[in-house]
Amino acid sequence: MTRNQIIALVFALLMGTSMIAMPAMYLFG
Repeated sequence: MTRNQIIALVFALLMGTSMIAMPAMYLFG
């Protein structure tokens, strides 16, 4: 993973919403 992907994933986790976290996991996974 690149630094930008890690930052985006951490941001999604901090938001704490499945609408953001699940697409992020799909895109970066």
